[in-house]
Amino acid sequence: MQKALELDDTDVEANRVLAGYLSWAEWDWEAADKQWRRVFELDPNYSAALPGYAHFLMNTGRPDQAMVKIKQALELDPFQREDPELLCDGPAARPPIRRCHRRGPGKR
Repeated sequence: MQKALELDDTDVEANRVLAGYLSWAEWDWEAADKQWRRVFELDPNYSAALPGYAHFLMNTGRPDQAMVKIKQALELDPFQREDPELLCDGPAARPPIRRCHRRGPGKR
C-alpha cells in the first residue's frame, strides 16, 4: 500500500486501503479520518469506499453522517456487496440507524 502511494498518491484504491488500515488495524482515528477525507477528495462518488467510511463514522460516534454515506452507497450501487445490516452496526446506533436494518438492501 505504501509503495502504491509512493508511485501514485492519487490512486483512490490505495488511499482507501490505507484509510481502512488506519481505522481497523491501527485505530488511529485522527489519521484515519484524514485519510478517508483524502479518498473522497480524489473521488467523491467512490462507492467501494462508502461502506467502510460509514462504518468508520458509526464507530466514531457520527451516526447521522454514516446514514448519509449508507444512502449514498446504495444510490450509487444498489447491488452493494456489503451487507446493509453491517453498514448500520456500531456503538452509536440509534433508531434512525436501526430502521435501515428493517428496510434491507435497495429499500428506501
